[in-house]
Amino acid sequence: MIEGKNVPISDETPYVWIRNEITCKKILKKGDKGKKVKIIQEWLCLHGYRIVIDGDFGPATEYVVKQFQQSRHLQETG
Repeated sequence: MIEGKNVPISDETPYVWIRNEITCKKILKKGDKGKKVKIIQEWLCLHGYRIVIDGDFGPATEYVVKQFQQSRHLQETG
């Protein structure tokens, strides 16, 4: 039962929920605020990056995103 609705259970159910939760239709950048920024900050914390989870894509979030990108040999766009 999820949010009062019957949901069929399958091996992919958790992955679909996670994908829907973290999918973002626009590129987030410094100055953005909101739930999607907070999710990115939470995800970064879960991967060992120290950052305040406040939903504000400020200089600290930009710095940590660049650290993550560098660690994965990605272009450092922030």
